[in-house]
Amino acid sequence: MSYIAAVLVLAGIVGWVYAGQDQSFLDVSKSSMGGTFDDERVEGYKKLVRVLPYAAFTIIWNCAYDQTDANFQSITQQCDLRLDRSDPDSKQIPGAMLGVFDPIVIVICIPILDSIVYPLYTKWAGKSPSQFGKSAIGLIIAIIGIFWAGIFEVIRRNAGALEDANGDPILDGGSSEPMNDISWAAAIPNYVFIGLAECLINVTAYDLVYSSVPLSLKSMAQAVILFMSSMGSILTSVFTIMFSKSLPSDNLNEDHLENMFFTVGAVSVINFVFFVIIMKKMNMGMSSSPEIDHLGNEIINEKISVGSRQSISNVK
Repeated sequence: MSYIAAVLVLAGIVGWVYAGQDQSFLDVSKSSMGGTFDDERVEGYKKLVRVLPYAAFTIIWNCAYDQTDANFQSITQQCDLRLDRSDPDSKQIPGAMLGVFDPIVIVICIPILDSIVYPLYTKWAGKSPSQFGKSAIGLIIAIIGIFWAGIFEVIRRNAGALEDANGDPILDGGSSEPMNDISWAAAIPNYVFIGLAECLINVTAYDLVYSSVPLSLKSMAQAVILFMSSMGSILTSVFTIMFSKSLPSDNLNEDHLENMFFTVGAVSVINFVFFVIIMKKMNMGMSSSPEIDHLGNEIINEKISVGSRQSISNVK
């Protein structure tokens, strides 16, 4: 069933991208052309459909983001979690604790981006960064992050298992799997890359849909973005099933989890290439757009955009 769902998701991506590029098929619904809906309402739905290609390209990004939930935690749990690395019996931090670095990165980076980085870019380039540019940089960072996660897993596995004075492996207190001779802190960049990409992709998605659709359809547009996130979770489960043979046991030292990371990274590269091609063809998010409040009004002299505030609020 998972494979069938994956095929349907991929078919949906192709369909959404194709339909979103030309919304003229909705014109037959206009009252001026013999349809049953007023022209203004149809034009609003055409703008919503136009957002679909952008939203569809976030599905693969969500596959990368979903790695933070389980796979990154599994990697961390087989790093050296001891507070005192010189003491075999030292207390350990929980491997799941590193998940907190994702929201920490978001809370720190969003104000920095909106208050420092974007204004500096505007001063240098003479225009505000475009939504396309933000998303593209975010996708690149996500690609780097997922490839780095694969490289880090190879480094971690090759570091060798920790042993006590009797030569027995030192186990993680949570999973009871052997920990390797590499500090848990070395796994933090895995979360930092994804968190920074999230600041650029998810926040921009909020801003793009708010500025692209009429007020009456803003909630619907947000629902589309969230729907694409759930589609990404479906593909993530399929990747896990596909690489189950590379994960024969719960002990990652006997597995090759990096194979899945490298594959997700390769698919992300393909996704990025088509994202650039289609977005440029549609001229979507290419120009600097105004910041919009929850009523659909342009915000003047605001340092943090509504999308940023919403993302920070979600983290809290």
